[in-house]
Amino acid sequence: MLRTRTRPLPAGRLTKQQGAAFSAITGIGGVSLLFAGANPLTGALGLANIALYGMAYTPMKRVSVYNTHVGAIVGALPVVI
Repeated sequence: MLRTRTRPLPAGRLTKQQGAAFSAITGIGGVSLLFAGANPLTGALGLANIALYGMAYTPMKRVSVYNTHVGAIVGALPVVI
């Protein structure tokens, strides 16, 4: 995609394994901080948002215009948290 071709993964400056490792470390760290620093519900909402973004919104971008609705939830959830 023309718009994203200079980002680290498409440009080859970062491997898929490195991207996955970074995502796992920051995701686990962020959810852990929310869980310990706020409360379990906040941690669960953070985890749900990561899952919704990675497993629903991102894959839907290529196949459906309804990704916008899922993206609205993903974008609004941090305000709720």
